[in-house]
This record gives sequence, structure tokens and C-alpha cells, in this order.
Amino acid sequence: MNRVIGDKDVARTSHEAATTPQTNAEKLVAFQQRFVDQGDESVADLLLDPDFNVDRAGLTSAVQALAAIGEIAPAQLQSSELSKIEGLKQAARVMRSAFDEWRHHDHTLIADGDLVTGHWSVTARHSGEFFGIPATGRTFTFTEAGTARFENGRIKELWFLSDSAEFLRGIGYSLAGKAAGDAESWAPHPNVDRLRRHYQAFTERDLDTIAAGYAADVIWHGDHAQPGAALVGRDAVMEVIRLHLDRSNDSARHQVQSIVGSGEYVMSYLTYRASRPDGRTIAGNESQIHRMNADGTIAQVWTYLEDSAGFREWQQEEGAPVPDKEAEKPAEHPLITRMKTAVAAASDSLDLTLLHEMMAEDCVLHADGNSPLGGDHHGRDTVLANFPNLTAIAGGTLALDVTDIMANESFLVMLNRATAERNGQDMAQMICVIWRFVDGCAVEIWDHFADVSAWDAFWESPAVPSGEAGTR
Repeated sequence: MNRVIGDKDVARTSHEAATTPQTNAEKLVAFQQRFVDQGDESVADLLLDPDFNVDRAGLTSAVQALAAIGEIAPAQLQSSELSKIEGLKQAARVMRSAFDEWRHHDHTLIADGDLVTGHWSVTARHSGEFFGIPATGRTFTFTEAGTARFENGRIKELWFLSDSAEFLRGIGYSLAGKAAGDAESWAPHPNVDRLRRHYQAFTERDLDTIAAGYAADVIWHGDHAQPGAALVGRDAVMEVIRLHLDRSNDSARHQVQSIVGSGEYVMSYLTYRASRPDGRTIAGNESQIHRMNADGTIAQVWTYLEDSAGFREWQQEEGAPVPDKEAEKPAEHPLITRMKTAVAAASDSLDLTLLHEMMAEDCVLHADGNSPLGGDHHGRDTVLANFPNLTAIAGGTLALDVTDIMANESFLVMLNRATAERNGQDMAQMICVIWRFVDGCAVEIWDHFADVSAWDAFWESPAVPSGEAGTR
């Protein structure tokens, strides 16, 4: 099950058309499952910002470890070090050529503002050569944690941290470069052990141990502590920690749900709970990224809370002003407003007037699959005829709901949830629709279905009456 804040199933897309923290979380999961797992590279082009950058530790560390022990040639590292969109595509092809049944699952995410952070599991089968290592046929699971930063509805930056020990153990290799037996396991990452002791010190209110864990010049990023700024220095960090423990009357508890370490970074996912003497309680999920110094002290911390504004409110003295939780939303692009209105009119009353006004006369539709909608359809009238044709086949039950949408002057990308009932069967399908505009009119449209086989099967016979289908 995929979970996003409070165990919400990410397959159920938000019904808010504007980009929200929740839809950002859904885009991250869709990116992993559609692009990484299924190899649909068009999803990367749709969801990644042109200036996208990725920093992926863990798997890179695993490859470097294999190079260090002579199992692979250092020259083969190039594809795992590329950080831009094309480099990410190349790296994903390398992984899919060596591992089939690659699957991201069991997501637990926190979405706040333009950031999505959390952890998940990856299951794969080692079915092909991986940097010169022959296929073992092993199926294994390893843990990843990560953070994505969104900008204008697209992923601008990604930080991934994989459990390299789990990964290499899964393909049968230890640090010694020998095949690992089923009972063999690597020692835990030392920074993971340090962080576990650090969290335990919070529960025990061991301030000396907590302070000793931070470097003198530590930097702590987190809006829950000081909105819009970072805490700099051990003294500033400890002042906030003491305030938190005092306000909670020593009731603060952190429980580690997942923790992953690689190199100098450790990512952890926690649940927290604290109560004040006046009865006010705060509880939720928290994700942290720590960068560790060589001496094991904490150099930097990034903290993300499920409800950072609520946490700040909880920490305030009684009667203090409560900060506004709603940030000012950016103005909606005019194309988005027109499209939402046009789709609603078409879905609710088969009124295609507004869609007609948005299309150029020579508009072309490209659609996946072999349904009546499949293939290429040339001309505005032919394209528009598809909607009443499908509605008639579905006995008037076809409905479209815009669940997410983003646009600039040249392109509009829309995620629709299509539902219909026919011959006793219910259909619910997510459709990604891409519109290309020139001078405000759509000249080309692409329809991509989440499950094109299921879409085609639903619309099988009766066929569209002769003369109404588009030119294929």
C-alpha cells in the first residue's frame, strides 16, 4: 500500500486542480512507478524541471564499493554519476537492464510547501549483468529515503539515499567482494547507530549527550523551529531543544520508523508525540536528514514536519498570536482556468463549445491503444467527435474529473480521472493529457492512459459507427 500522510492511498488523486503539497507527493510516486519501474521516459520529461538535478547516494556508494574491491572497472561509474534528466534516463536504463520486476512500494511521505520527503521500499530481481556482475536470479528488497523539491508543479531537485548494504547483500556481495551467504549481513552504518542513540537521548532528556552529538558550528534547517531561517551553532540549537522539552514537561517522544545511512548522510523517518501541562498535544510524522562530520558529530540537519505551522503554534505561550497557516497562492494561469471550465462543460452536459474555441482547426490528437479513441485523429471536428462517441458507447455514464493541471504559454499538462459503466463493468482510469498551444490555440494533443490494456478492453464492441472514427 502506498501511503501519504495519515495512510492516504496515493492512487486516489486529490480533487484539487491546483498544485498542492498532496499532489506533489502523488507526482513523486507516479514518477517512481511510471518512469523508474515501468520505463516510461515521457513521464520524466513531463514531471521534471528542465534544470532538474538529482543527488543519489547509496546505490552510487554501492557501485563505488564494488569498484574499490576490483569487482568492476571505475570507468563504468559514469552513468551512475550523471545528475541531469538525460543522465537519469541513462542510469534508469542501466538498472532496468540488470533488474526486472523493479518496484517502488510502501511509501510513507510528508508533503509540506514545495517539499516532499519520506521513505519507501524497492523490490527487484537481479536478472541481468550489473556492471560486470552476472545475474543471480535473487529477488530482494532494500530501503530508500528521499526528498523532492518542486517548482511550478515540476520536480526541480531530488535527493535519494539508498541502503547500499541491503542492495549489495541482495545481489550476493559483501565488502570483501565475495558472494555473501544467506546468513551474512553487513554491520550497521556507524552514523545510523549514532543517530539512534541521539534520538534515545531526547526521550531520556539527556541534554549532555544531545549537545555532544552536535558540532559547535552545526546548522539546523526547519521551519518548525524558526520560519524562513536556520539555527546556526550548537548553543542556538540547544536553546530550541530545551524550550521544546520544557514546554512538553519532558513528555516528548520520538520513535524511529525507518533510518538509512550512506556516506556522510543519514535519513530518518520518525513519529513524534508531546503534551503540554495545559493538555495541548502535538503528534505526527517527521522526516530528518543529517549530514555527519568525520568525527561522528552532526554538521547539518534538515527537519520536515507533517504540520510545521501546528507545531509552532503548539510551542507558543498561551495567548500569543497564531501564525497564518495558509500561504498566499499564486495566480492561476489563464489556460488552466479555460481548460477546467471547458472540461467541466463537456463532462457535465456534452457542451463542447469552449473546447472548440481552444482548438485550432487543424488540431491533431494522438492517443494510445486500440480503443475507438486510439490512433491519430486529424482536424478539430474529428477530435471533438470522440467525446460524444465514447459517451454514447458508455450509455451516458462517461465522466471526466480534472485532478491536477499545470500550464505555461506553450503547453498544458492535465491529469484526468475518467469513470464510466458499461455492460455491468465499472471503469476508473487516470489519463495524462498533453496539449501544445500556438498563439493560444491547441494544435496537438496527446492522451496517455495509466493502463492502456484495461482502457482498450472496456471499450471493446460495439465499435464506433462507421465514419465517426478519426483517421488512423
